[in-house]
Amino acid sequence: MEYYRGKRREGKKHQHALRCLADLWVKVAYAMWRKKERYDEQKHLASMAQFWLSNNSRMKA
Repeated sequence: MEYYRGKRREGKKHQHALRCLADLWVKVAYAMWRKKERYDEQKHLASMAQFWLSNNSRMKA
């Protein structure tokens, strides 16, 4: 739900925010299918944290 709210705060309309959320879940589902793995929330959260940390360090440099 926070992802959707974030998109709305960015100024996206309801339909666009829902499409963004759907795109995100399609990416997750495709990665699970490709790797033949079940969804692991802890793994997903750790991956997101690593992504944001690496992007923040690039932006500061």
